[in-house]
Amino acid sequence: MPDLWASGSYDHSVHLHDTRAKARKPAMVFDHGQPIEALLPIGGSSTLLLCLGGTEMRLFDLLKGSSTPLHRMLNVHGKAVTCAARGLDKKDAPVVMTGGLDGRVKVHSMDNWEVVQSLAVGGQVLAVDMARDGSRFAVGTNNGVVDIRVRPKDFLSSDEEMLAASDQPFAPVTQDDNDDADDGEDDAGPLDIAKMKFGIPRARSQASSGPRPGTFRYFMRGKGEKPGNSDILAIEKGRKRRRLPLHDQMLQKFRFGEALDAAFRSRDASVIAAVLEELLFRNALKGAANSGQGRAESILHFASKHLSNPRHAELLIEVVHTIVDECEAQSGPLYTAEAREALGELRSRVNDEIEAQRQLTSMLGIVEMAVFASRKAYS
Repeated sequence: MPDLWASGSYDHSVHLHDTRAKARKPAMVFDHGQPIEALLPIGGSSTLLLCLGGTEMRLFDLLKGSSTPLHRMLNVHGKAVTCAARGLDKKDAPVVMTGGLDGRVKVHSMDNWEVVQSLAVGGQVLAVDMARDGSRFAVGTNNGVVDIRVRPKDFLSSDEEMLAASDQPFAPVTQDDNDDADDGEDDAGPLDIAKMKFGIPRARSQASSGPRPGTFRYFMRGKGEKPGNSDILAIEKGRKRRRLPLHDQMLQKFRFGEALDAAFRSRDASVIAAVLEELLFRNALKGAANSGQGRAESILHFASKHLSNPRHAELLIEVVHTIVDECEAQSGPLYTAEAREALGELRSRVNDEIEAQRQLTSMLGIVEMAVFASRKAYS
């Protein structure tokens, strides 16, 4: 019916327009129930309309004028159906070919709308078309590849042949050399479909293995694209993971005392300070200092040695306050002879630092007075 045309959209509706009508509103509206991907008119007089959307297909009769579909096919594909085309099988029976995002192409018989053929392709199917006589069909996928298959007349008669060839990539169709030599036909003439071999796809050449760099297709090729010979792998397979230091492993296992011992064995001031800071953050410094013999003394000795270092001074002051304030029990580690010796050393170090700060403050005042006097003399 050339005066009718249909449109479908993602609002789940199909609008049927009549060019003979003066009204701008659609003549009929059908509800598909899912976002519509494609419409296909079928039948000798194009009175039937096949609507594809989601994972199902619905068949509407335009002459009947009813919004109820004549036939409804559910779960046609594992994912959304994207395209459809119609043609003929080897017995000249009408068939419909559909493609979906599940990467499969299926052939449906129009007699009972059952799936008679199914094959897998190397990507999500976005477009499919079939010759009217069923001699060839083409499939377009999301990775930019167009696969074309040509068959002999008995191709659709063997399901096993279709399924065996569907797992391989498509290859150009070639003509049988023996048949050409026997019939003596001109090579430049049209190819006889009956004498063609079924095109089992092979891998594309290196020159055409992918889109050209800098193009939009190259940018959108996806993570499934395999690297070429000229590509540089940023990460090699089988590369071993970097092993964490022992103190980090102990912190991950919440063994704080052993983490503190491992940090002191490293003899690295930055590592020891980092572990002490982490223990303060986790409120575990008290337990770590009390859990083993000599750990509190080691912390006090470290504080005495690095108290004058501006990088660790603020942290060490907080560490010493935490240990002294929290360890109040008479049987605690701070009341041993070694702890008292370490506290005395720390007290002496603090007094020396305070005296040095006082002398520096006095020297700073003398320098400021000299600078002020010199400026006043030259003014």
